[in-house]
Amino acid sequence: MDSLYLNTIRYPNLIHANSPPGRYMDQMRWRVNIGMHTGFADLQYGAFVPRWKVQTFMTQLGKSALGKDRIRLADLYFSLWTNQYPWILSNPLLLASGEQPAIRRLEKTLESDVTDIPKDYFERIEDEPRLYERDVRTSCVNDRCLFFTNMDHTPDPTSLKFNKDNIVNIQQLETVYNELNTLPSPEFWNEHAYHKAVDQDPSSCWSTYQNPKAGDYFGLITMGSIMPEELQIYTCNDIRRPEALFDVSVTNNGTDWITCRTSATAAWQHVPPRVYIKLDCGDTINELRAIRVTFLENGPEPFNVCGLALDTVVV
Repeated sequence: MDSLYLNTIRYPNLIHANSPPGRYMDQMRWRVNIGMHTGFADLQYGAFVPRWKVQTFMTQLGKSALGKDRIRLADLYFSLWTNQYPWILSNPLLLASGEQPAIRRLEKTLESDVTDIPKDYFERIEDEPRLYERDVRTSCVNDRCLFFTNMDHTPDPTSLKFNKDNIVNIQQLETVYNELNTLPSPEFWNEHAYHKAVDQDPSSCWSTYQNPKAGDYFGLITMGSIMPEELQIYTCNDIRRPEALFDVSVTNNGTDWITCRTSATAAWQHVPPRVYIKLDCGDTINELRAIRVTFLENGPEPFNVCGLALDTVVV
């Protein structure tokens, strides 16, 4: 939960929740953009929530006239009624049926008051960062860092065409996503989920699923202080010149990135498979908050990250 909290303090206005990889893709499908911008988060696996959102929700419940049968499902309503997409990390459990009526009630409430100053305690403006700006995907197995990447397997709900008259249940909502044929199968996801990149097991790997493009990236947000001189990328892809394939940059504030000079320190190693990159990031930064690895060219095949190491710190 420490690493989930690390992401929470970066953006404290949002709901931050853990999800086991097996349920992560389901919750990615349960995001709605029909005159609203909301999504479901299963809170039973651990979450951090702003206190004021809980207080607002209690007011919403008090004014909702819901029956006792619905009040018992209040945890299902909570994330949906914030009218914000929750930030869900795909984490194994070691770290961490009533949805449709809740969505319909939210929809009716939003439609019934379109004034500039609504009095129903429901938010209208989508919080930042927007979905396309969010890149933290999972916690490291040691709970001391976060793995981030812009390579997201699920489409932005705003890019889909929802029709509230045709989508009358969760199953039909899932179908809208599944028809895109861009989502990995449950079997693939269970084998190559995000946390596989940082589980300290070089035999398990996160896969980009699709070929990476120039500008795509992955990296770590760390706790504590470190300024590595060497980066190791554990991968089963055969990489002969990593210094020509990757751009490596670091930051100590999350905003200003410094590009490091890189050079290969050894050839691709087979046991376990990995590449070594020597880093020279200058004297501007004495300790990093995050490190980012960016592809300099389009990849010929999906890329696999089976682990990362900063000097002797392996995740």
